[in-house]
Amino acid sequence: MKSINLTLGALSGLIAGTVGVIFSHTVYLFGITPFSSIHLAAAILIRDNFKLSLGGFILALINHLVISATFGVAMVIILYYTGKKHYIIKGVGFGYLTCLFLSAFLIPLIRTDIDLIPSAVSSAGKLFTHSLIGVVSAYIIVKYGEISITPQQE
Repeated sequence: MKSINLTLGALSGLIAGTVGVIFSHTVYLFGITPFSSIHLAAAILIRDNFKLSLGGFILALINHLVISATFGVAMVIILYYTGKKHYIIKGVGFGYLTCLFLSAFLIPLIRTDIDLIPSAVSSAGKLFTHSLIGVVSAYIIVKYGEISITPQQE
């Protein structure tokens, strides 16, 4: 029986989180979405998450990457038990579930003073960013890790 490589999961989450932040912040800077994943990560820690100082931005970025590393660990566990077949669909699905959990439960539980779903464009941006993180993380895990338990899951 192979062991679960949690380090690979954390590393894949960090890389995928970096890709997600770059995409999310780029569409934010172009004015396509009203906030980026940095603002979502800041909402957990910082009161005024839309007017970030440099220190607040760095703290939010670190928070986002820690959450992404945790996401990657969860993704490697999911792929370990379900196999690598259809890893793209599993990555998208887990990204959507994570987006739903963070946006509809965790952040509103911590912060009742902000509206995280102001428009369909921002919702689509969040969903796409989280699915991108899921796909990149799952791809890295499948490409560089040994995740199958039995040959039937290949």
